[in-house]
Amino acid sequence: MSATHSSVLINLIGTGCTVACGKIKTEYWKIIERELEKNKTTFSEFISDETSLRYLELDGLKTWKDIGNEFLIKGLVDSSKSTIELKIGDKKKTNISFREIQQEEILFPLYTSIRLSIDITQMQPSYDEKRLVVVESEIGKIGAIKFNTAEFSIDKLAFQITDLKVSRTISYSILSKITYDKKPLKPLNSDTLLSGFYSLY
Repeated sequence: MSATHSSVLINLIGTGCTVACGKIKTEYWKIIERELEKNKTTFSEFISDETSLRYLELDGLKTWKDIGNEFLIKGLVDSSKSTIELKIGDKKKTNISFREIQQEEILFPLYTSIRLSIDITQMQPSYDEKRLVVVESEIGKIGAIKFNTAEFSIDKLAFQITDLKVSRTISYSILSKITYDKKPLKPLNSDTLLSGFYSLY
């Protein structure tokens, strides 16, 4: 007799963001600055056009996401609008708030979470490099995860939260990874609207 399998659906709903952080050669930055001056535009406006960097033909820089050569983090962001919908088979959907997975003010946490911390303000580039940070914000369905398991256990579900400080005044807590039984789960099928885009350098 075959084991009964449960279908698991996890929807990530609310506010999300993608943060790209990396270093480029100073000579590349000077080329970009000349282009900004020529077009009377800002760096954020320039790279928001997917063709702009490709036009400059800078090695390894085709879109703004290529700036993330140190790290590129994408996920659901801590906000009042952010919810994790969990549905196991035919059971009623469970809504989990971001605060619940952060385990703040919870004596006996219901969910397993791992916290990482990155402080970009403490990362110094070398003399011939320029550090750039690009942040894209979105709202809607950030992603969906579907998988099957013989017997679902909430204890095997783990949330990785990255606390990211991008400047002295701007920080994010991002649900950067979800695993089940220590195996990473990749969100797919996002359906979002762009709500913000900016850069720091």
